[in-house]
Amino acid sequence: MTISATDVTTPYSGQAYAQPLTATVTGKPDQGAALVYQVTTDSDAVNVNQTDYPITVTAKAADNPNYQITINNGTLKITPNTTTDVSVKAVAPATYNGTAATYSVSLPAGVNAPASWTAEDFNLPFETNAGTYTVSLSDKGRADLQAANSNYEFTNTNIKPATFTISRVALAAGDVTVKGNAKTYDGTAISDKYGVKLNQKLQAPAWAAADFDLSGITSQNVGDYTITLSDQGIKDLQAANLNYQVTRLILRLASLQSIHES
Repeated sequence: MTISATDVTTPYSGQAYAQPLTATVTGKPDQGAALVYQVTTDSDAVNVNQTDYPITVTAKAADNPNYQITINNGTLKITPNTTTDVSVKAVAPATYNGTAATYSVSLPAGVNAPASWTAEDFNLPFETNAGTYTVSLSDKGRADLQAANSNYEFTNTNIKPATFTISRVALAAGDVTVKGNAKTYDGTAISDKYGVKLNQKLQAPAWAAADFDLSGITSQNVGDYTITLSDQGIKDLQAANLNYQVTRLILRLASLQSIHES
């Protein structure tokens, strides 16, 4: 007669394994008396362990006088919990002001934090510039968290990233002013280069002729004509100032090009 314990594999739950343990009996005659036995495991079978916990079958000879019993014990394996989520959090200014975002990690009960979180534990620097960003744990951050929690397994599936946006600063009319020139009428096309006066917080791109819209100069006769930035000029100015929102609305104070009488 053989009683073989059924092996069990279960994920870590923080509690001792409490489900009924079973065994398989072979060799018992169809009409034979039922066997009397118990199947137990260690009461401290809670944590993930390098070795499995024993599942022990106990069958006393006095309780089973009609049988010669062979016992095969089993094992209880507790595997790391892979379904517990941790969440990365980000706090950042709503609009660009030069202040850096800060990151933290929200941990559920039972999950331990490393001794300290550092900048290297995140996959994104403490961002200051305008934009939309997603931050999660870096490989180092995940390894640090894993080292503090042998009962859990952390992957990209159960580490939830944070997404945050730092908006661009809206510019005001007059923050960008196209500077025109004057010339004396000579019947020729205007060929002067034009400049742009910027609020001191803004950076100038390398201006090129394509950055200026001269469509307001409708003739070479005496008069005042409007010069503004072209779509390319707006694009180039925006590229040089990613923390500020550059739109055509701020060019309402564009200068004039004057052509005087000769």
